[in-house]
Amino acid sequence: MFYDFGSRGSIAQDARGSDLAFLNAVWAAQITQRFLLGLILALSATPVAAFYDMPILTDLLFVSTAWSHSNSAHNSPASS
Repeated sequence: MFYDFGSRGSIAQDARGSDLAFLNAVWAAQITQRFLLGLILALSATPVAAFYDMPILTDLLFVSTAWSHSNSAHNSPASS
């Protein structure tokens, strides 16, 4: 996972790991992080495709970004 920066480990080690408010805050931070990474990838799709002179890369980057985010958006820290 490109966007897993240790939130599950920090939940396990934090004394507030079972606190619902803490888990909701971590989940919100993960959603924000994933949104920003998706936005960066979406905005860079066209320049990357132009750099490599492969227009199909634009569509592939959009689809891979959407697929990655749709498969991980429902994974909240509370479910692990």
